[in-house]
Amino acid sequence: MYCSAWMSSDPPASRRRRLAEAASALKRRFPSALGAGGDPLPMESTGVPALDRMLPGGGFPRGRLSVLYGPPSSGRAGLTLSAAARLTQGGRLVGWIDGPGDFHPPSAASAGLDISRVLLVRPPPSEPAEALHAAVLLLRTSALPLLVLDITGDDPGRSGRRYQGVFPRLRRSVPSSSVCLVLSGAKPPEDLLRLATIAIRLERDSRKHLGAASPGGINVTATLARSRLGGERQRCNMSLPSSRVSVR
Repeated sequence: MYCSAWMSSDPPASRRRRLAEAASALKRRFPSALGAGGDPLPMESTGVPALDRMLPGGGFPRGRLSVLYGPPSSGRAGLTLSAAARLTQGGRLVGWIDGPGDFHPPSAASAGLDISRVLLVRPPPSEPAEALHAAVLLLRTSALPLLVLDITGDDPGRSGRRYQGVFPRLRRSVPSSSVCLVLSGAKPPEDLLRLATIAIRLERDSRKHLGAASPGGINVTATLARSRLGGERQRCNMSLPSSRVSVR
């Protein structure tokens, strides 16, 4: 089901209409994504056992926002890829909003992601607020267990009135959805951090005593920087796939 549902060459109204149609079709075709009896699962695994053990509840909470942040090459893309790959390999669907516009499907597929089960949305990189509009529309479907919102390189807080208009809608949409929303950015806006149920800071770790990373991977230290579920300041070390899932 891989498709690019939002092309930057289209007028904004056309982009929103096309994505709304895709979201509606997704909800009709895949109602089973909600889980048995329509009850959503409380958590989704991160795809990394060491991190699942550290996090309260054992993964990313559904119907809540989880934030991953850290400098370039800190493992943000690798972690979101691990979570998404686990779901698609199990036959489930994921959404990926590619704010920077640099997601490279062949590289992601080589790292284990089943691209046929990814709804890839590409808003214009020059209009970061459009990525949040896309997230609101897909959250309303509740038909995806996981939605990755990549705003790397962008600060939606600087987009003025357009961002301020969409943020309240995002704040309302997250808790009313069964979707696990994972936002990835180098330094997300404070408004989004305040909305997060958990926020994880990632840093690349080259200490020799950790041992060699898996082939093509990197060693990373994860710190639970913020948590509404308890366990703040806990840390774990892990090996993640290289973040080379983009064309940059």
